[in-house]
Amino acid sequence: MEQLLTYLPDVLTWSNLLVLVCGSIGGLFFGAMPGLSPTMAVALLVPFTFYMPPVPSLLLLGAVYTSAVAGGSISAILLSIPGAPASIATLLDGYPMAKQGRAQEALYTTFFSSLIGGGALALIFLTPPMSEFAMKFGPSELFWTTVFGITVIAGLSSGAMLKGLFGGALGLLLACIGESNVTGEGRFIF
Repeated sequence: MEQLLTYLPDVLTWSNLLVLVCGSIGGLFFGAMPGLSPTMAVALLVPFTFYMPPVPSLLLLGAVYTSAVAGGSISAILLSIPGAPASIATLLDGYPMAKQGRAQEALYTTFFSSLIGGGALALIFLTPPMSEFAMKFGPSELFWTTVFGITVIAGLSSGAMLKGLFGGALGLLLACIGESNVTGEGRFIF
């Protein structure tokens, strides 16, 4: 929380707020164009941020990415073409609403949901306590988290639980091959 109060005055300068607004408007245009994903928008803007100070460049990239995700719903609702991969689910309900003449309602609902569901405020306030909690995880907690993940795989593979468990075991086996994240040594690379 103290870091938030330390860096907040840097963000709330006029120049940074202008970068935030321009990035949000540009991100909406990037997202609304089918074929230009939020990741593509950020990749195109990264070279421009090389000569910017750190705070405005991070604000620009964050604003473009989050608003491009929301902007992808515009073409999904109006044209039945998702502008971003995250907008595919919006297409299933939004386009039929647009065909019924309720496109404005679908767009309002989408943008309000993006505002609430974007979770920026939740991330700002909940990330520090969650990271402190996660740092207390030891080997036994990590093991049981893995077991929980495998049971989720088995539960989601309805009708073919054995296939789901086999797929989860195969994924764990493949994850053991390569460089260890802890020690940096090679495992099962022969």
